[in-house]
Amino acid sequence: MKSIGKLLTVFALALLGAKHAGAQVTESDKATKMEEVKSLVNSGSYTFVASKRTDTKRGGEALPVGYVLDISKDTLVAHLPGYKRANTQAAAADSSLTCTRFTYQAIPEKNGGWLVTIRPSGANVGDFGAVRELKLDISDLGHATLSISGRKPISCYGYIKQHGAEFPPASASVLRN
Repeated sequence: MKSIGKLLTVFALALLGAKHAGAQVTESDKATKMEEVKSLVNSGSYTFVASKRTDTKRGGEALPVGYVLDISKDTLVAHLPGYKRANTQAAAADSSLTCTRFTYQAIPEKNGGWLVTIRPSGANVGDFGAVRELKLDISDLGHATLSISGRKPISCYGYIKQHGAEFPPASASVLRN
């Protein structure tokens, strides 16, 4: 009987230790994610992935995969609900918007997140002519809300991730067959 009691005690201590170790890994993962998000925002090169569109009239609607805003130092490429390429010379299947003239400002917030403001600027804002401003409210763990103001205001929930798109230099021309 004493051996069963000792076995149960050892088992309980092992479970308690495993639970404590799991909590440490979670805190470590959280700290790692926070550092990754901080690095992405400060680099100005990342991708916002939209998962839900919000609308005051219809409420929220889940979005299919593929609605993104790719941000790099010199180029914005957006594939967002309600926005299509204005240039009719472009390939019919390409509905992404591209902009190479914009300002980027990331302001740290008290809660550990950031408020990123992007404003297309200059006479040649490209396909972003209908957009006055893009605001990303990013949490310390990478969850974000994108608000676009302009002729077609929209708001989307999603998250940011490491930048995966490769942009040609702004001076490069794209050849199409």
